[in-house]
Amino acid sequence: MARITDLPEEVIALVGIHLNKNAVKFAIRTCWHLHNALNHLLWRQLTLPSRTGRFLLSAAKIKENAHHIQQLEFRCHVPQEYYSIHYPKVHNLTMVGTSPPPPRTVSPETQLHHHPLLISLNPQFQVLTLRNIDCSSSSNLWETICATLQHPKRLEVRFLGTMDKGVSDSFWRTCSRFEELNLDVLEAECGETLPSLMFPDLKRLKLYYGGCFRHAAMDMDDHLEWMKNAPNLEALEWRVGHYRYFPIGDLITALAGKAWPRLESFSLLFLPEPDDVWADIINVLPPLKRFQSNNRQFKEQSFARLQETQFETLRCLHVRDCVSFSSPMAFTVLVECVQLEEFHAPYIHAADLRSKDSTGSDWACTGLRFLRLQVFTEKDDTGADELVFKQLSKLSQLKDLRLNKSSTAAYPATTQAVLEQKGMLRLQLDTGLSYLSTLKHLTKINFLNTEQEMGADDVQWMLENWTSLEFMAGSFSEDADTQDELENMFWETSVDYWPVDFVFDD
Repeated sequence: MARITDLPEEVIALVGIHLNKNAVKFAIRTCWHLHNALNHLLWRQLTLPSRTGRFLLSAAKIKENAHHIQQLEFRCHVPQEYYSIHYPKVHNLTMVGTSPPPPRTVSPETQLHHHPLLISLNPQFQVLTLRNIDCSSSSNLWETICATLQHPKRLEVRFLGTMDKGVSDSFWRTCSRFEELNLDVLEAECGETLPSLMFPDLKRLKLYYGGCFRHAAMDMDDHLEWMKNAPNLEALEWRVGHYRYFPIGDLITALAGKAWPRLESFSLLFLPEPDDVWADIINVLPPLKRFQSNNRQFKEQSFARLQETQFETLRCLHVRDCVSFSSPMAFTVLVECVQLEEFHAPYIHAADLRSKDSTGSDWACTGLRFLRLQVFTEKDDTGADELVFKQLSKLSQLKDLRLNKSSTAAYPATTQAVLEQKGMLRLQLDTGLSYLSTLKHLTKINFLNTEQEMGADDVQWMLENWTSLEFMAGSFSEDADTQDELENMFWETSVDYWPVDFVFDD
């Protein structure tokens, strides 16, 4: 009888790539053959120090196995000997300091010497993440990154501190070498030292810059001017720190003037402008693949412009926090956005599927892979669930389905009163669940706070028909004994199940 240990080590290693870390640990303890084939997989991701704050591995041991490491993360104060190692296969480096960052009098050597040393020994780094590290006291780190990295791709910085002009110039020169920037620099005060140099390689930008309140107006204007120096920008996410000073008119002028002709993804968050202003913004956007807003005043005018200018190209629409985004709007998106692959919206009424205007209108976005949508039903409408299931069954490519019920506290009072009187989609065979046998690619389903009344047959059907399922979250039943019984059905499966108390839905 053939055994797994009869396989070549190379084949066993390929199997091991699909195992989690604990499974690999158990396997390598069984015999030397599995140990030799799989032990290197435990080195794929290294975090120093460990979660307990201890250095369980010596620098010499890490140096011996450095060629196995693929992702590296340093937290807080790591001794110099760990920085003095070449990690040949690491492309992603994360360095995390304390929050807030320590005063500059604390461990100045780490700030000024250790980080640049690590960079200089590893020019193959491509993705750098720096969080809660005060990189503002010396230009040495930025100059080393700028001069050393061979193929820089993404830089994420959270907190910079106040920079003088020399450090600021070094920082922005470094930024100009990356294709993607994620800058969360709320505490920085560098508005007066923004660069005039061009950023021709910058394709994706995420910016959250609140700045000092007294300089907010200047900072917003300066950052808009800086963005114009990135003419090849494809994705822009701007989180507005001080919306009262936001240069909305200048932004609309820049978009109308095609400052970023290759723009495909646009997210403008925390800007509470009225509906007509948002309509003006959408009207001058180029054809997008992704659009995101969390504006509570996103209403008929904004939606009409979105429908007119973007529906033919949109692949991702994220309006979950637009509490005025109505059910008819959500229905229109599902019917008309043929290329849509990801949709985050507040809610939809099952009754809208019965309306005169929607009769016979099938959801056209059959390539949808991610759907996040509360489905409300009339409590006395026995056929509403079946209508929804029939439409969902057409989304055969769906991988992630989130039907969670969220708080209605942020909704307009009239909307809130209506929603509180409605029921939620019931995931049961006797309401039409079996229509969803078409969802063969479904890997995740969430139904948090939806007050389900499932039985063993319903859950067993899910496990048998959703053959790709990996994760499920939500309470099956309000009855504690039934809930325990249905939870037990997952013990011998590969599906991770989490009751509502342990899940944070983002």
